[in-house]
Amino acid sequence: MSSFQDMLVADYNWRLGEIAIIKALTVQTGLTDEKRAVSRKYAVPSLYSVWEGFITSSFAEYVRAINNKKLSCDLIHDNIFVYYIFARYPQLREPPSGIEKRKVFLENLRKDLMGVVCLPMEIDVSSNVNYKQLIRLFNRYGVSAVGLEKYEQTLNKFVGGYRVKIAHGDNSIFVDDAHIEEFSKLIISLMSDIIEIMSSHCSDEAFCKKIVRFDNGDTFAPL
Repeated sequence: MSSFQDMLVADYNWRLGEIAIIKALTVQTGLTDEKRAVSRKYAVPSLYSVWEGFITSSFAEYVRAINNKKLSCDLIHDNIFVYYIFARYPQLREPPSGIEKRKVFLENLRKDLMGVVCLPMEIDVSSNVNYKQLIRLFNRYGVSAVGLEKYEQTLNKFVGGYRVKIAHGDNSIFVDDAHIEEFSKLIISLMSDIIEIMSSHCSDEAFCKKIVRFDNGDTFAPL
């Protein structure tokens, strides 16, 4: 396995242990029915923290792998390039006023376009990694999400139908053992599939544009 995959697998194994502990706390002996119900209910946001933590950790390692390649803007995947530039320059949405400020802005932009891409390590997940946000993250970093569509309904149920409502104090939500088992299996399966997808993507260096190499040593990155 690659070092990138090793790190993801190690994180995955640690999170499996966390999930096992969360589940065990909901079925421990000696709990009253009321305490057991509360334990199950708040196991849902605990499981979500495992899920969101995995996503932020995995994409942070992916960003680190990209940054280590020290790619120039013309050699990096178009999706990553778009994210990188718009994240660094919110002025592109609302340009600065005045010729001097615009000159400084454009000079900084020109230097970035000619330099090495260094993506921010912070992974913005907007607090709720539902299916839509997961696909947005994959698209942001130019990773194919093919195969993850089978999780859409259950992931949205877990995040939007249960986690968000419980976290916001909705006391009408009932969680039983079947929910805990369903959401645990969802997270475990998703993490496993994501490791496979991202490891393959990283191994293939699919975050780069495909480079055509000529006999004279010149290179060309097709648009």
